[in-house]
Amino acid sequence: MNDFQTKCINQCKVLFAQYPFLGESNFEPIQGSKESYFKAEFSIQDRRLLEVFIYEDEAGFMVGGKEWTICEKPDYSSPDHLISGFIEKINKKLSEHNPRSLDTQ
Repeated sequence: MNDFQTKCINQCKVLFAQYPFLGESNFEPIQGSKESYFKAEFSIQDRRLLEVFIYEDEAGFMVGGKEWTICEKPDYSSPDHLISGFIEKINKKLSEHNPRSLDTQ
């Protein structure tokens, strides 16, 4: 796990603690054929609400298994700005919806 991933995961955990319906955030390491990343998945009654992906230098999330948002390195002036932007986007999405409607967007 690199410094970017550590910072991003830690900030995600702080954010997710504000939304009790998400439960505990466990980021699992995933080794793909071309890249490795960390993933956390949140579901209610077997319905996928939110998936979070932390790559080596970017981060993304998917709402309801279909609405993908990515924060990529070229779009931000620094890794810290990318992390801040990512956290803001997830927070906005979570604050717009109640837990039962996240998968209906």
